[in-house]
Amino acid sequence: FPHLTQILEGHEERLQLAIKSYSSVNELLEAIPGAGGRGLGLVDIRECSKELELMDRKITPHEKIACVDKAHSLLQQCVADGAKAGQSAPVEITGDDVLSLFILAVYGSQVKHHLAHTAHVEMYLQGAAGRSGS
Repeated sequence: FPHLTQILEGHEERLQLAIKSYSSVNELLEAIPGAGGRGLGLVDIRECSKELELMDRKITPHEKIACVDKAHSLLQQCVADGAKAGQSAPVEITGDDVLSLFILAVYGSQVKHHLAHTAHVEMYLQGAAGRSGS
């Protein structure tokens, strides 16, 4: 993993600058196609963001995948809790909404090495697919 952080350092710095260029969740929501006006900014995604931050302390790719999986479960719970608390009518949550909320969770997290984590997990998944013959 340290070699990935070193190789991707310049790209990571540019990504971090791009992430920080959005001054607020609302500004980021307006930049995500189709996300504005859907009320996604009202969903409390803090627990999901905190779970993503744990990736910085995980060593193996499968631990990182488990972290993302748990963050996704927490995101689903946040959506369900928000729907129960504030809506009397059913609310449709699309796959695009879930993706937009996950983007917001990443934005709200303090993950330090987005690209290195992604590359580490992707290398693991490609190796696993190769071993299974997929």
